[in-house]
This record gives sequence, C-alpha cells and structure tokens, in this order.
Amino acid sequence: MTVRGKMEYAYLGKITTPSRCGRLHQGCAYGNRPVKMIFDGDRLDVEELNGPEPLHYVIVDLKAFKDTVEILPKLN
Repeated sequence: MTVRGKMEYAYLGKITTPSRCGRLHQGCAYGNRPVKMIFDGDRLDVEELNGPEPLHYVIVDLKAFKDTVEILPKLN
C-alpha cells in the first residue's frame, strides 16, 4: 500500500472517534522527507519536496481543546 493509501485509511479510522484531528499531521507518514500538503475541501494532495530551497515553517495555535484521555480508549 502506498503512503498516501495508508494516510487515507488512518484518517477514515480516526474520524470514527471523537478526535478533532484533521489531516495535517498525516505528513508525518513521510518520515523526515519534507512534503507540501494541498488542502481543497475533503481532498488532499501531497507532493514531496526535493531541492536546495530553504524551508519556511508556520506554527499555528488554534486555541482548541481535546480530551486525549477520552479519545485513547475509543481508538482501542
């Protein structure tokens, strides 16, 4: 199965729980390779980045809350 396929199945399983996580963290499936993630509604495209260009990071705090203690038993 491709990395993209694994990401899709993981997301479909996750949305059956009360987790409020979206798709952004799925970039971790690519390991230490940088990727560009393009979101368009429910559609997600992932493009691996190769090249000497510098990487610029965006860190966002959405001031959201989730109860990990409640979520973990439901993932099991």
